[in-house]
Amino acid sequence: MSFAFVLKKRRRKSFGEKLSASNQQIFVGREAQLELFQKNLKINPDNEDFTNIFNVYGQGGMGKTRLLQKFQTLSQSEDYVTVFVDTEDQGLRSLPAMMHFIATEFDRQGFPFKQFQKRYKTYLQEKGKLEADPEKPKGTLGTFANILVKASSKLGGELVPGGGMINEMLPIDSLANTAEAWTNFAAKKLTNKDEVELVLHPVKVLTPLWVEDLFEVTSEKDIALFFDTFEAADPQLEQWLLELYHERYGAIPSFLLVIGGRIPLGSEKWRPFDIYTSKVPLTPFTAKEAQTYLEKRGINNPTAIKSILVLSDGLPVYLALLAEGDASDEVAFDPNEKVVERFLKHIKDPIKKKLSLQAALPIHINQDVVECLLPEQEVANVASHFEWLKARPFVMKRGGHWAYHPIVRATMLRYQKEVSEKEWEQVHQSLADWYETRKQRLQIEEERSQWFKDEPWRILLGEQYFHLLCINYKKHLPGLIRNVVAMFSYNQFSETIPVLELLDSVEEWSKIKQPFGKILIKGVKAFLADEQEAAYGMFETINHSNFITDSEHKSLLYYGQGICSEGDKAINAYLKVIDIKPDDHEAFFS
Repeated sequence: MSFAFVLKKRRRKSFGEKLSASNQQIFVGREAQLELFQKNLKINPDNEDFTNIFNVYGQGGMGKTRLLQKFQTLSQSEDYVTVFVDTEDQGLRSLPAMMHFIATEFDRQGFPFKQFQKRYKTYLQEKGKLEADPEKPKGTLGTFANILVKASSKLGGELVPGGGMINEMLPIDSLANTAEAWTNFAAKKLTNKDEVELVLHPVKVLTPLWVEDLFEVTSEKDIALFFDTFEAADPQLEQWLLELYHERYGAIPSFLLVIGGRIPLGSEKWRPFDIYTSKVPLTPFTAKEAQTYLEKRGINNPTAIKSILVLSDGLPVYLALLAEGDASDEVAFDPNEKVVERFLKHIKDPIKKKLSLQAALPIHINQDVVECLLPEQEVANVASHFEWLKARPFVMKRGGHWAYHPIVRATMLRYQKEVSEKEWEQVHQSLADWYETRKQRLQIEEERSQWFKDEPWRILLGEQYFHLLCINYKKHLPGLIRNVVAMFSYNQFSETIPVLELLDSVEEWSKIKQPFGKILIKGVKAFLADEQEAAYGMFETINHSNFITDSEHKSLLYYGQGICSEGDKAINAYLKVIDIKPDDHEAFFS
Protein backbone atom coordinates (compact mmCIF):
# COMPACT_ATOMS: atom_id res chain seq x y z
CA MET A 1 0.00 0.00 0.00
CA SER A 2 1.40 3.40 -0.92
CA PHE A 3 0.37 6.86 0.13
CA ALA A 4 0.63 9.99 -1.99
CA PHE A 5 0.74 13.35 -0.31
CA VAL A 6 -0.23 16.43 -2.31
CA LEU A 7 1.32 19.57 -0.94
CA LYS A 8 -0.83 22.61 -1.57
CA LYS A 9 1.22 25.62 -2.57
CA ARG A 10 0.87 28.57 -0.23
CA ARG A 11 0.59 31.93 -1.88
CA ARG A 12 2.48 34.58 0.03
CA LYS A 13 1.01 38.03 0.60
CA SER A 14 2.20 40.62 -1.85
CA PHE A 15 4.26 43.43 -0.35
CA GLY A 16 1.40 45.81 -1.18
CA GLU A 17 -1.04 43.66 0.83
CA LYS A 18 1.37 43.60 3.75
CA LEU A 19 1.86 47.38 3.59
CA SER A 20 -1.89 47.93 3.36
CA ALA A 21 -2.49 45.76 6.41
CA SER A 22 0.12 47.60 8.47
CA ASN A 23 -1.30 51.01 7.54
CA GLN A 24 -4.80 49.87 8.45
CA GLN A 25 -3.58 48.56 11.82
CA ILE A 26 -2.05 51.82 13.09
CA PHE A 27 -4.31 52.67 15.99
CA VAL A 28 -3.83 55.25 18.71
CA GLY A 29 -6.05 56.99 21.20
CA ARG A 30 -9.42 55.77 22.49
CA GLU A 31 -7.64 54.27 25.53
CA ALA A 32 -10.66 54.69 27.80
CA GLN A 33 -12.98 52.97 25.31
CA LEU A 34 -10.53 50.12 24.74
CA GLU A 35 -10.03 49.63 28.46
CA LEU A 36 -13.79 49.52 29.07
CA PHE A 37 -14.28 46.95 26.31
CA GLN A 38 -11.27 44.84 27.35
CA LYS A 39 -12.47 44.76 30.94
CA ASN A 40 -15.91 43.54 29.84
CA LEU A 41 -14.38 40.70 27.81
CA LYS A 42 -12.87 39.29 31.00
CA ILE A 43 -16.35 38.84 32.50
CA ASN A 44 -18.42 35.71 31.87
CA PRO A 45 -21.38 36.65 29.60
CA ASP A 46 -23.76 34.95 32.05
CA ASN A 47 -22.55 37.24 34.86
CA GLU A 48 -24.79 40.13 35.94
CA ASP A 49 -21.88 42.54 35.49
CA PHE A 50 -21.38 41.66 31.80
CA THR A 51 -22.35 44.38 29.32
CA ASN A 52 -24.18 42.82 26.37
CA ILE A 53 -24.53 45.87 24.11
CA PHE A 54 -21.88 48.42 23.13
CA ASN A 55 -23.09 51.38 21.07
CA VAL A 56 -20.25 53.33 19.39
CA TYR A 57 -21.42 56.57 17.79
CA GLY A 58 -20.13 59.89 16.48
CA GLN A 59 -19.99 62.05 13.36
CA GLY A 60 -18.31 60.82 10.18
CA GLY A 61 -14.52 60.63 10.28
CA MET A 62 -14.24 59.83 13.99
CA GLY A 63 -12.82 56.34 13.43
CA LYS A 64 -15.87 54.28 14.40
CA THR A 65 -15.07 51.49 11.95
CA ARG A 66 -11.46 51.30 13.12
CA LEU A 67 -12.56 51.14 16.74
CA LEU A 68 -15.05 48.38 15.97
CA GLN A 69 -12.31 46.47 14.15
CA LYS A 70 -10.04 46.91 17.19
CA PHE A 71 -12.87 45.66 19.42
CA GLN A 72 -13.19 42.63 17.16
CA THR A 73 -9.45 41.91 17.41
CA LEU A 74 -9.62 42.16 21.20
CA SER A 75 -12.63 39.81 21.25
CA GLN A 76 -10.80 37.26 19.13
CA SER A 77 -7.79 37.45 21.46
CA GLU A 78 -10.16 36.44 24.29
CA ASP A 79 -11.28 33.41 22.25
CA TYR A 80 -14.61 34.88 21.14
CA VAL A 81 -16.15 33.77 17.84
CA THR A 82 -16.86 37.01 15.97
CA VAL A 83 -18.79 38.15 12.90
CA PHE A 84 -18.48 41.66 11.44
CA VAL A 85 -21.47 42.93 9.41
CA ASP A 86 -21.21 46.06 7.26
CA THR A 87 -24.83 47.15 6.86
CA GLU A 88 -23.90 49.19 3.77
CA ASP A 89 -23.51 45.89 1.91
CA GLN A 90 -26.54 45.88 -0.40
CA GLY A 91 -26.63 42.10 -0.45
CA LEU A 92 -27.46 42.07 3.28
CA ARG A 93 -30.44 44.41 3.24
CA SER A 94 -33.04 41.67 3.67
CA LEU A 95 -33.19 40.01 7.08
CA PRO A 96 -33.03 36.42 5.74
CA ALA A 97 -29.91 37.30 3.71
CA MET A 98 -28.30 38.97 6.73
CA MET A 99 -29.03 35.94 8.95
CA HIS A 100 -27.59 33.70 6.24
CA PHE A 101 -24.42 35.81 6.06
CA ILE A 102 -23.86 35.55 9.83
CA ALA A 103 -24.64 31.82 9.79
CA THR A 104 -22.16 31.28 6.93
CA GLU A 105 -19.45 33.18 8.84
CA PHE A 106 -20.02 30.87 11.83
CA ASP A 107 -19.91 27.86 9.48
CA ARG A 108 -16.58 29.08 8.16
CA GLN A 109 -15.16 29.20 11.69
CA GLY A 110 -16.24 25.64 12.43
CA PHE A 111 -19.61 26.25 14.06
CA PRO A 112 -22.29 25.17 11.56
CA PHE A 113 -25.82 26.56 11.68
CA LYS A 114 -27.28 23.27 10.46
CA GLN A 115 -30.97 23.81 11.18
CA PHE A 116 -31.07 27.35 9.84
CA GLN A 117 -29.00 26.72 6.70
CA LYS A 118 -31.10 23.71 5.70
CA ARG A 119 -34.36 25.65 6.02
CA TYR A 120 -32.90 28.76 4.37
CA LYS A 121 -31.92 26.69 1.33
CA THR A 122 -35.53 25.46 1.06
CA TYR A 123 -36.74 29.05 1.38
CA LEU A 124 -34.58 30.21 -1.56
CA GLN A 125 -35.65 27.27 -3.72
CA GLU A 126 -39.39 27.64 -3.12
CA LYS A 127 -39.34 31.44 -3.30
CA GLY A 128 -37.44 31.22 -6.59
CA LYS A 129 -40.02 28.84 -8.06
CA LEU A 130 -42.88 31.19 -7.20
CA GLU A 131 -41.15 34.28 -8.56
CA ALA A 132 -40.25 32.51 -11.81
CA ASP A 133 -43.75 31.06 -12.34
CA PRO A 134 -45.49 32.72 -15.31
CA GLU A 135 -48.84 32.29 -13.52
CA LYS A 136 -47.88 34.40 -10.51
CA PRO A 137 -50.24 37.27 -9.62
CA LYS A 138 -49.97 40.28 -11.90
CA GLY A 139 -51.62 43.64 -12.21
CA THR A 140 -51.34 46.91 -10.40
CA LEU A 141 -53.45 46.00 -7.38
CA GLY A 142 -51.55 42.77 -6.94
CA THR A 143 -48.28 44.69 -6.94
CA PHE A 144 -49.34 46.86 -4.06
CA ALA A 145 -51.09 44.05 -2.21
CA ASN A 146 -47.78 42.25 -1.85
CA ILE A 147 -46.35 45.16 0.10
CA LEU A 148 -49.29 46.45 2.11
CA VAL A 149 -49.92 43.45 4.33
CA LYS A 150 -48.07 43.80 7.61
CA ALA A 151 -47.63 40.77 9.77
CA SER A 152 -48.14 41.03 13.49
CA SER A 153 -45.02 42.42 15.17
CA LYS A 154 -45.96 40.23 18.07
CA LEU A 155 -44.90 37.27 15.98
CA GLY A 156 -41.90 38.91 14.41
CA GLY A 157 -43.60 40.23 11.28
CA GLU A 158 -41.68 41.18 8.16
CA LEU A 159 -42.65 42.87 4.94
CA VAL A 160 -41.77 40.61 2.03
CA PRO A 161 -43.13 40.09 -1.47
CA GLY A 162 -46.30 38.14 -0.94
CA GLY A 163 -45.98 38.87 2.77
CA GLY A 164 -48.62 38.00 5.30
CA MET A 165 -49.11 35.73 8.24
CA ILE A 166 -50.34 32.19 7.71
CA ASN A 167 -52.17 31.45 10.94
CA GLU A 168 -52.83 28.09 12.43
CA MET A 169 -56.00 27.67 10.44
CA LEU A 170 -56.02 27.52 6.67
CA PRO A 171 -58.23 28.23 4.58
CA ILE A 172 -56.50 31.19 3.15
CA ASP A 173 -59.52 33.49 3.22
CA SER A 174 -58.90 34.13 6.92
CA LEU A 175 -55.97 36.35 5.87
CA ALA A 176 -56.14 40.01 4.97
CA ASN A 177 -58.02 40.44 1.69
CA THR A 178 -55.23 42.50 0.14
CA ALA A 179 -52.88 39.50 0.22
CA GLU A 180 -55.42 37.03 -1.10
CA ALA A 181 -54.03 36.66 -4.61
CA TRP A 182 -50.43 35.94 -3.57
CA THR A 183 -51.44 33.81 -0.62
CA ASN A 184 -53.77 31.65 -2.68
CA PHE A 185 -51.13 31.38 -5.38
CA ALA A 186 -48.47 30.23 -2.89
CA ALA A 187 -50.84 27.75 -1.26
CA LYS A 188 -51.87 26.37 -4.64
CA LYS A 189 -48.33 26.02 -5.98
CA LEU A 190 -46.55 24.81 -2.87
CA THR A 191 -49.38 22.70 -1.34
CA ASN A 192 -47.26 22.07 1.80
CA LYS A 193 -48.49 24.36 4.57
CA ASP A 194 -45.03 24.66 6.17
CA GLU A 195 -43.47 25.78 2.90
CA VAL A 196 -46.25 28.32 2.34
CA GLU A 197 -45.53 29.72 5.80
CA LEU A 198 -41.78 29.73 5.11
CA VAL A 199 -42.01 31.55 1.78
CA LEU A 200 -44.58 34.12 2.87
CA HIS A 201 -43.16 34.77 6.30
CA PRO A 202 -39.47 33.77 6.33
CA VAL A 203 -38.29 35.79 9.32
CA LYS A 204 -40.91 34.32 11.66
CA VAL A 205 -39.96 30.80 10.55
CA LEU A 206 -36.19 31.14 10.20
CA THR A 207 -35.31 33.24 13.25
CA PRO A 208 -36.14 30.60 15.91
CA LEU A 209 -33.90 28.12 14.04
CA TRP A 210 -31.14 30.73 13.81
CA VAL A 211 -31.42 31.38 17.56
CA GLU A 212 -31.26 27.66 18.34
CA ASP A 213 -28.06 27.35 16.30
CA LEU A 214 -26.69 30.42 18.10
CA PHE A 215 -27.30 28.63 21.42
CA GLU A 216 -25.29 25.66 20.10
CA VAL A 217 -22.29 27.92 19.45
CA THR A 218 -22.48 29.55 22.90
CA SER A 219 -22.34 26.12 24.49
CA GLU A 220 -18.72 26.01 23.26
CA LYS A 221 -17.62 29.61 22.71
CA ASP A 222 -18.54 33.19 23.58
CA ILE A 223 -19.94 35.21 20.67
CA ALA A 224 -19.52 38.82 19.53
CA LEU A 225 -21.55 40.29 16.65
CA PHE A 226 -20.50 43.65 15.14
CA PHE A 227 -22.81 45.86 13.05
CA ASP A 228 -21.09 48.83 11.40
CA THR A 229 -22.62 51.94 9.73
CA PHE A 230 -25.93 51.13 11.42
CA GLU A 231 -27.60 54.24 10.01
CA ALA A 232 -27.37 52.62 6.55
CA ALA A 233 -29.20 49.46 7.65
CA ASP A 234 -32.74 48.59 6.66
CA PRO A 235 -34.99 49.82 9.53
CA GLN A 236 -36.25 46.26 9.89
CA LEU A 237 -32.83 45.18 11.19
CA GLU A 238 -33.18 47.34 14.31
CA GLN A 239 -36.72 46.07 14.86
CA TRP A 240 -35.51 42.48 14.48
CA LEU A 241 -32.70 42.99 17.02
CA LEU A 242 -35.16 44.52 19.48
CA GLU A 243 -37.50 41.56 18.98
CA LEU A 244 -34.59 39.20 19.64
CA TYR A 245 -33.85 40.93 22.93
CA HIS A 246 -37.54 40.93 23.88
CA GLU A 247 -37.35 37.15 23.20
CA ARG A 248 -40.26 37.18 20.76
CA TYR A 249 -38.62 34.32 18.88
CA GLY A 250 -37.84 32.42 22.06
CA ALA A 251 -35.07 32.68 24.63
CA ILE A 252 -31.69 33.92 23.31
CA PRO A 253 -28.22 33.26 24.71
CA SER A 254 -26.18 36.02 26.35
CA PHE A 255 -23.82 37.35 23.68
CA LEU A 256 -21.93 40.55 22.91
CA LEU A 257 -23.50 42.97 20.38
CA VAL A 258 -21.50 45.98 19.14
CA ILE A 259 -23.29 48.58 17.01
CA GLY A 260 -21.49 51.48 15.33
CA GLY A 261 -23.24 54.44 13.72
CA ARG A 262 -23.48 58.20 13.47
CA ILE A 263 -26.26 58.54 16.01
CA PRO A 264 -26.90 56.67 19.28
CA LEU A 265 -29.51 53.94 19.41
CA GLY A 266 -33.03 55.29 19.95
CA SER A 267 -33.30 55.85 23.69
CA GLU A 268 -36.95 54.87 24.07
CA LYS A 269 -36.75 51.65 22.03
CA TRP A 270 -33.55 50.48 23.71
CA ARG A 271 -34.28 51.81 27.20
CA PRO A 272 -35.38 48.39 28.58
CA PHE A 273 -31.81 47.17 28.01
CA ASP A 274 -29.98 50.20 29.48
CA ILE A 275 -28.69 48.20 32.43
CA TYR A 276 -26.66 45.99 30.07
CA THR A 277 -25.69 48.71 27.53
CA SER A 278 -22.58 50.91 27.26
CA LYS A 279 -22.80 54.10 25.17
CA VAL A 280 -19.44 54.94 23.59
CA PRO A 281 -19.50 58.45 22.03
CA LEU A 282 -16.49 59.38 19.88
CA THR A 283 -15.14 62.93 19.67
CA PRO A 284 -12.12 64.37 17.78
CA PHE A 285 -8.64 63.39 18.96
CA THR A 286 -7.01 65.50 21.64
CA ALA A 287 -3.81 67.29 20.61
CA LYS A 288 -1.80 64.63 22.45
CA GLU A 289 -3.60 61.74 20.72
CA ALA A 290 -3.22 63.41 17.33
CA GLN A 291 0.50 64.00 17.87
CA THR A 292 1.01 60.38 18.96
CA TYR A 293 -0.74 59.19 15.80
CA LEU A 294 1.41 61.38 13.56
CA GLU A 295 4.61 60.22 15.27
CA LYS A 296 3.58 56.60 14.69
CA ARG A 297 3.22 57.50 11.01
CA GLY A 298 6.81 58.77 11.04
CA ILE A 299 6.03 62.49 11.19
CA ASN A 300 8.27 64.24 13.74
CA ASN A 301 8.81 67.65 12.18
CA PRO A 302 7.23 70.26 14.53
CA THR A 303 6.14 72.51 11.64
CA ALA A 304 4.47 69.64 9.79
CA ILE A 305 2.76 68.43 12.99
CA LYS A 306 1.45 71.92 13.77
CA SER A 307 0.16 72.30 10.21
CA ILE A 308 -1.63 68.95 10.24
CA LEU A 309 -3.16 69.47 13.68
CA VAL A 310 -4.67 72.80 12.63
CA LEU A 311 -5.95 71.54 9.26
CA SER A 312 -7.39 68.28 10.61
CA ASP A 313 -9.09 69.82 13.65
CA GLY A 314 -8.44 66.48 15.37
CA LEU A 315 -10.63 64.47 12.99
CA PRO A 316 -8.96 61.03 12.73
CA VAL A 317 -9.76 60.51 9.05
CA TYR A 318 -8.19 63.87 8.12
CA LEU A 319 -5.13 63.03 10.19
CA ALA A 320 -4.77 59.84 8.13
CA LEU A 321 -5.14 61.79 4.91
CA LEU A 322 -2.66 64.51 5.87
CA ALA A 323 -0.10 62.02 7.17
CA GLU A 324 0.34 60.66 3.64
CA GLY A 325 3.40 61.19 1.48
CA ASP A 326 6.56 62.89 2.70
CA ALA A 327 4.74 65.05 5.22
CA SER A 328 7.78 65.21 7.49
CA ASP A 329 9.45 67.69 5.10
CA GLU A 330 9.73 71.31 6.18
CA VAL A 331 6.79 72.76 4.26
CA ALA A 332 5.52 76.30 4.72
CA PHE A 333 2.18 76.32 6.51
CA ASP A 334 -0.61 78.18 4.72
CA PRO A 335 -3.60 78.72 7.07
CA ASN A 336 -5.94 79.08 4.07
CA GLU A 337 -4.81 75.83 2.50
CA LYS A 338 -7.41 73.08 1.92
CA VAL A 339 -6.97 69.57 3.27
CA VAL A 340 -6.80 68.02 -0.22
CA GLU A 341 -4.25 70.57 -1.44
CA ARG A 342 -2.02 69.83 1.52
CA PHE A 343 -2.38 66.08 0.93
CA LEU A 344 -1.45 66.39 -2.76
CA LYS A 345 1.70 68.42 -2.05
CA HIS A 346 3.39 65.35 -0.65
CA ILE A 347 2.71 62.95 -3.53
CA LYS A 348 5.62 63.38 -5.93
CA ASP A 349 4.52 60.90 -8.63
CA PRO A 350 2.07 62.76 -10.96
CA ILE A 351 0.31 59.51 -11.96
CA LYS A 352 -0.36 58.57 -8.33
CA LYS A 353 -1.33 62.15 -7.50
CA LYS A 354 -4.01 62.15 -10.19
CA LEU A 355 -5.12 58.60 -9.37
CA SER A 356 -5.57 59.39 -5.67
CA LEU A 357 -7.97 62.17 -6.67
CA GLN A 358 -9.86 60.41 -9.45
CA ALA A 359 -10.29 57.17 -7.50
CA ALA A 360 -12.58 59.11 -5.17
CA LEU A 361 -15.14 59.50 -7.98
CA PRO A 362 -16.38 55.89 -8.17
CA ILE A 363 -18.42 54.48 -5.28
CA HIS A 364 -16.23 51.37 -5.09
CA ILE A 365 -12.79 50.70 -6.48
CA ASN A 366 -11.12 47.58 -7.82
CA GLN A 367 -8.42 46.88 -10.36
CA ASP A 368 -10.82 47.26 -13.30
CA VAL A 369 -11.96 50.68 -12.09
CA VAL A 370 -8.34 51.78 -11.58
CA GLU A 371 -7.60 50.70 -15.15
CA CYS A 372 -10.37 53.03 -16.37
CA LEU A 373 -8.71 55.92 -14.55
CA LEU A 374 -5.11 55.40 -15.68
CA PRO A 375 -3.56 56.87 -18.83
CA GLU A 376 -2.98 54.30 -21.58
CA GLN A 377 0.77 54.06 -21.01
CA GLU A 378 0.21 53.08 -17.36
CA VAL A 379 -2.41 50.35 -17.88
CA ALA A 380 0.28 47.65 -17.83
CA ASN A 381 1.09 48.72 -14.25
CA VAL A 382 -2.51 48.70 -13.04
CA ALA A 383 -1.92 46.01 -10.41
CA SER A 384 0.84 47.96 -8.66
CA HIS A 385 -1.22 51.18 -8.78
CA PHE A 386 -4.17 49.38 -7.23
CA GLU A 387 -1.93 47.95 -4.48
CA TRP A 388 -0.61 51.45 -3.77
CA LEU A 389 -4.15 52.81 -3.55
CA LYS A 390 -5.32 50.05 -1.19
CA ALA A 391 -2.42 50.86 1.13
CA ARG A 392 -3.74 54.39 1.76
CA PRO A 393 -5.15 54.54 5.32
CA PHE A 394 -8.36 56.25 4.13
CA VAL A 395 -9.14 53.37 1.73
CA MET A 396 -11.06 50.60 3.44
CA LYS A 397 -12.72 47.34 2.51
CA ARG A 398 -16.41 47.64 3.29
CA GLY A 399 -19.31 45.44 2.24
CA GLY A 400 -16.93 43.29 0.20
CA HIS A 401 -15.62 46.29 -1.77
CA TRP A 402 -12.70 48.69 -1.49
CA ALA A 403 -13.80 52.30 -1.07
CA TYR A 404 -12.63 55.69 0.16
CA HIS A 405 -13.74 56.80 3.59
CA PRO A 406 -16.96 58.80 2.97
CA ILE A 407 -15.58 62.00 4.52
CA VAL A 408 -12.37 61.89 2.46
CA ARG A 409 -14.34 61.00 -0.66
CA ALA A 410 -16.76 63.91 -0.26
CA THR A 411 -13.86 66.32 0.31
CA MET A 412 -12.06 65.12 -2.83
CA LEU A 413 -15.23 65.21 -4.93
CA ARG A 414 -15.85 68.87 -4.09
CA TYR A 415 -12.21 69.75 -4.73
CA GLN A 416 -12.06 68.08 -8.15
CA LYS A 417 -15.16 69.78 -9.47
CA GLU A 418 -13.81 73.14 -8.38
CA VAL A 419 -10.47 72.54 -10.13
CA SER A 420 -11.72 71.30 -13.54
CA GLU A 421 -15.31 70.62 -14.57
CA LYS A 422 -14.11 69.33 -17.95
CA GLU A 423 -11.92 66.64 -16.39
CA TRP A 424 -14.68 65.90 -13.86
CA GLU A 425 -17.15 65.14 -16.67
CA GLN A 426 -14.65 63.11 -18.70
CA VAL A 427 -13.80 60.78 -15.80
CA HIS A 428 -17.45 60.32 -14.81
CA GLN A 429 -18.40 59.55 -18.42
CA SER A 430 -15.63 56.97 -18.70
CA LEU A 431 -16.88 55.24 -15.55
CA ALA A 432 -20.55 55.43 -16.62
CA ASP A 433 -19.64 53.81 -19.97
CA TRP A 434 -17.79 51.04 -18.17
CA TYR A 435 -20.78 50.24 -15.94
CA GLU A 436 -23.06 50.25 -18.99
CA THR A 437 -20.80 47.70 -20.67
CA ARG A 438 -20.94 45.48 -17.59
CA LYS A 439 -24.73 45.81 -17.42
CA GLN A 440 -25.07 44.68 -21.02
CA ARG A 441 -23.04 41.56 -20.26
CA LEU A 442 -25.61 40.61 -17.62
CA GLN A 443 -28.63 41.24 -19.84
CA ILE A 444 -28.89 37.62 -20.94
CA GLU A 445 -32.64 37.32 -20.34
CA GLU A 446 -34.81 38.82 -23.06
CA GLU A 447 -37.51 39.91 -20.61
CA ARG A 448 -36.62 43.31 -19.12
CA SER A 449 -38.19 42.46 -15.78
CA GLN A 450 -35.53 39.80 -15.25
CA TRP A 451 -32.79 42.42 -15.42
CA PHE A 452 -34.34 44.37 -12.56
CA LYS A 453 -34.64 41.22 -10.47
CA ASP A 454 -30.91 40.56 -10.80
CA GLU A 455 -29.12 42.20 -7.87
CA PRO A 456 -25.69 42.63 -9.56
CA TRP A 457 -27.46 44.31 -12.50
CA ARG A 458 -29.32 46.68 -10.15
CA ILE A 459 -26.07 47.61 -8.40
CA LEU A 460 -24.46 48.43 -11.75
CA LEU A 461 -27.51 50.48 -12.73
CA GLY A 462 -27.22 52.57 -9.57
CA GLU A 463 -23.49 53.13 -10.01
CA GLN A 464 -23.91 54.05 -13.68
CA TYR A 465 -26.58 56.63 -12.84
CA PHE A 466 -24.47 58.05 -10.03
CA HIS A 467 -21.83 59.03 -12.59
CA LEU A 468 -24.40 60.24 -15.15
CA LEU A 469 -26.07 62.46 -12.54
CA CYS A 470 -22.67 63.87 -11.59
CA ILE A 471 -22.17 64.88 -15.24
CA ASN A 472 -25.60 66.40 -15.84
CA TYR A 473 -28.19 66.08 -13.10
CA LYS A 474 -31.16 67.59 -14.97
CA LYS A 475 -30.56 65.55 -18.11
CA HIS A 476 -30.29 62.14 -16.45
CA LEU A 477 -32.68 62.47 -13.49
CA PRO A 478 -35.78 61.51 -15.56
CA GLY A 479 -34.08 58.30 -16.77
CA LEU A 480 -33.23 57.28 -13.22
CA ILE A 481 -36.77 57.96 -11.97
CA ARG A 482 -38.20 55.89 -14.86
CA ASN A 483 -35.98 52.97 -13.78
CA VAL A 484 -37.10 53.38 -10.17
CA VAL A 485 -40.76 53.29 -11.20
CA ALA A 486 -40.05 50.22 -13.33
CA MET A 487 -38.74 48.56 -10.16
CA PHE A 488 -41.97 49.58 -8.42
CA SER A 489 -43.92 47.85 -11.18
CA TYR A 490 -41.93 44.64 -10.63
CA ASN A 491 -42.72 44.80 -6.91
CA GLN A 492 -39.22 45.79 -5.88
CA PHE A 493 -39.90 48.75 -3.61
CA SER A 494 -37.26 47.96 -0.99
CA GLU A 495 -34.67 47.29 -3.71
CA THR A 496 -34.96 50.90 -4.92
CA ILE A 497 -33.54 52.28 -1.66
CA PRO A 498 -29.81 51.68 -2.49
CA VAL A 499 -30.33 53.39 -5.89
CA LEU A 500 -32.20 56.29 -4.30
CA GLU A 501 -29.47 56.71 -1.68
CA LEU A 502 -26.98 57.30 -4.50
CA LEU A 503 -29.35 59.92 -5.96
CA ASP A 504 -29.58 61.54 -2.53
CA SER A 505 -25.78 61.67 -2.19
CA VAL A 506 -25.43 63.47 -5.55
CA GLU A 507 -28.17 65.94 -4.62
CA GLU A 508 -26.66 66.59 -1.20
CA TRP A 509 -23.18 67.63 -2.24
CA SER A 510 -24.54 69.35 -5.39
CA LYS A 511 -26.91 71.33 -3.12
CA ILE A 512 -29.95 70.68 -5.32
CA LYS A 513 -32.75 72.98 -4.11
CA GLN A 514 -35.65 70.60 -4.82
CA PRO A 515 -34.16 67.13 -4.26
CA PHE A 516 -35.94 63.91 -5.19
CA GLY A 517 -33.77 61.47 -3.28
CA LYS A 518 -34.85 62.21 0.29
CA ILE A 519 -38.55 62.46 -0.67
CA LEU A 520 -38.46 59.12 -2.48
CA ILE A 521 -36.45 57.31 0.21
CA LYS A 522 -38.85 58.59 2.87
CA GLY A 523 -41.81 57.64 0.67
CA VAL A 524 -40.63 54.09 -0.05
CA LYS A 525 -39.92 53.43 3.63
CA ALA A 526 -43.30 54.91 4.56
CA PHE A 527 -45.05 52.78 1.94
CA LEU A 528 -43.39 49.63 3.25
CA ALA A 529 -44.49 50.60 6.76
CA ASP A 530 -48.03 51.46 5.54
CA GLU A 531 -47.67 55.11 6.59
CA GLN A 532 -50.03 56.50 4.00
CA GLU A 533 -49.54 60.25 4.21
CA ALA A 534 -45.75 60.17 3.68
CA ALA A 535 -46.09 57.57 0.93
CA TYR A 536 -48.72 59.66 -0.87
CA GLY A 537 -46.23 62.52 -1.17
CA MET A 538 -43.76 60.26 -3.00
CA PHE A 539 -46.28 59.19 -5.67
CA GLU A 540 -47.51 62.75 -6.06
CA THR A 541 -43.97 64.09 -6.47
CA ILE A 542 -43.18 61.63 -9.26
CA ASN A 543 -46.50 62.30 -11.01
CA HIS A 544 -45.95 66.07 -10.91
CA SER A 545 -42.50 65.67 -12.42
CA ASN A 546 -43.97 64.46 -15.74
CA PHE A 547 -40.94 62.18 -16.13
CA ILE A 548 -43.11 59.07 -16.60
CA THR A 549 -44.60 58.51 -20.05
CA ASP A 550 -45.37 54.77 -20.01
CA SER A 551 -49.14 54.33 -19.48
CA GLU A 552 -48.77 51.24 -17.28
CA HIS A 553 -46.32 53.02 -15.03
CA LYS A 554 -48.39 56.21 -14.88
CA SER A 555 -51.48 54.27 -13.85
CA LEU A 556 -49.39 52.43 -11.24
CA LEU A 557 -48.33 55.74 -9.67
CA TYR A 558 -51.91 57.07 -9.55
CA TYR A 559 -52.96 53.79 -8.00
CA GLY A 560 -50.33 54.51 -5.36
CA GLN A 561 -51.87 57.91 -4.70
CA GLY A 562 -55.29 56.29 -4.44
CA ILE A 563 -54.22 53.57 -2.03
CA CYS A 564 -52.37 56.08 0.17
CA SER A 565 -55.25 58.57 0.49
CA GLU A 566 -58.94 58.83 1.27
CA GLY A 567 -62.02 60.71 0.12
CA ASP A 568 -61.73 63.11 -2.82
CA LYS A 569 -57.96 62.63 -3.08
CA ALA A 570 -58.40 58.91 -3.59
CA ILE A 571 -61.31 59.32 -6.02
CA ASN A 572 -59.36 61.82 -8.13
CA ALA A 573 -56.38 59.48 -8.24
CA TYR A 574 -58.50 56.54 -9.43
CA LEU A 575 -60.16 58.80 -12.04
CA LYS A 576 -56.67 59.54 -13.38
CA VAL A 577 -56.10 55.79 -13.73
CA ILE A 578 -59.38 55.49 -15.67
CA ASP A 579 -58.33 58.38 -17.94
CA ILE A 580 -55.17 56.47 -18.79
CA LYS A 581 -56.79 53.01 -18.93
CA PRO A 582 -60.56 53.29 -19.54
CA ASP A 583 -61.01 49.52 -19.24
CA ASP A 584 -59.29 49.20 -15.86
CA HIS A 585 -61.96 47.41 -13.81
CA GLU A 586 -59.89 47.56 -10.62
CA ALA A 587 -59.88 51.38 -10.79
CA PHE A 588 -63.68 51.46 -11.16
CA PHE A 589 -64.01 49.05 -8.24
CA SER A 590 -61.63 51.10 -6.08
